[in-house]
Amino acid sequence: MKILIATMPFSGHFNPLTGVAARLLDRGHEVAWYTAPSFVHKVERLGVTAFPYRRAIEVTDENIGELYPERAKLRGPNRLAFDFDKVFAAPVRDHFLDIREIRDEYPFELLVCDAAFFAATIVARALHVPVYAVNPGPSVYPASDVPPPFFGLRPARGPIGRVRDRIVWRLVYGSLKLGLTSFNDAFAVAGLPAVEERDVFRVVEETATRIFQAGVPETDFPRSESPPNTMYVGALLPQRADAAAPLDPRITAWSGPLVVVSQGTVDNRDLSKLIAPTIEALAGGDTLVVAVTAGSGTAALRRRYPLPSVIVEDFIDFHQLFQHADVFVCNGGHGSVMLALQYRVPLLLAGTREGKNDINARLAYNGVAVDLRTERPSPKRIAAGVARVLADRGLQERAREIGGILDGYDSLGLVEAALAEDFPAAAPQQMEST
Repeated sequence: MKILIATMPFSGHFNPLTGVAARLLDRGHEVAWYTAPSFVHKVERLGVTAFPYRRAIEVTDENIGELYPERAKLRGPNRLAFDFDKVFAAPVRDHFLDIREIRDEYPFELLVCDAAFFAATIVARALHVPVYAVNPGPSVYPASDVPPPFFGLRPARGPIGRVRDRIVWRLVYGSLKLGLTSFNDAFAVAGLPAVEERDVFRVVEETATRIFQAGVPETDFPRSESPPNTMYVGALLPQRADAAAPLDPRITAWSGPLVVVSQGTVDNRDLSKLIAPTIEALAGGDTLVVAVTAGSGTAALRRRYPLPSVIVEDFIDFHQLFQHADVFVCNGGHGSVMLALQYRVPLLLAGTREGKNDINARLAYNGVAVDLRTERPSPKRIAAGVARVLADRGLQERAREIGGILDGYDSLGLVEAALAEDFPAAAPQQMEST
């Protein structure tokens, strides 16, 4: 089959699809990727043809402040409204026009996308192409027993909680008004009817043939209402590099607790948010702190903390590292926390932006994490949080339990099997599991 992948320009949306792309290529399919210009080199590294944005403007975590400096002054619902308008709604029309043009050059038969790629709905309805969406984080599909998204809430308890949810849902839906004009302009270009506010969080799920939900039910809130086409597929991790550098010998030889800290691949410009205070909280004792910076400020941190109990690296293979870790301190990126749990590592979480508060609330609710519910924890709070995780046997046992559950999910195999079931005539030998 000719398959086109399309993703929003964020690492957390892009990375989970890399393993899917590699598996599809391995099974003999022709794969191309509609992506932002800054991701082209990552696509080509996979051996996949890249179609960079043509009309669409690339808006990322890194350049949004430069494109829209006024965003820095916005908070709460105003920030939500701005982001929906500029980041998710405004590009839909250009994404669709780009893809419609690309289809003349590359007549794809199937679109695989991340669930925030709203143009997929128009592609499905106007171009009559089946869509398969990967949801890399918690579902925002509304349900009566699941709290509204973006506020890091836990399920309501009693009448007061239900009133809280109704009020917050009004705020969330109100935040969509600004971007709905852009959103519906795109639908009008394709000759499709306008979308109401209350349908925004349903359109992709209700259009896609299947939704591949990253994670497992045991790391989510209980949910009575889900689209019938949704299936959990486990961690759904990025394509792993073929070779990794050996670990620092201190990691395998250390006899005390080992704590890993990371701010992810994007939110790492300001290391004073999480990495520096974690080192400050734990350095010099019996705990080995392994800080992974993604290439930001590594040399400066090494000069600042020249201690045998502190390791600072640009990148480390987490598959190797988590085999030795006792606690993972991070802001809640879905891919990294799923990988940590797969290795039975309990979590200390400190992140509130880009939907991480919703991820963190779910993990704390399910007993595998301590959630500090802040973007900037103090060293004192981090030290207390790490001590709590290390002392809580119930939390550690729950992490081991969730790790065993994740082991039972062959993420790529589940995606492959679903496609084979839906397209039995499409290269059946190539799609047959090995």
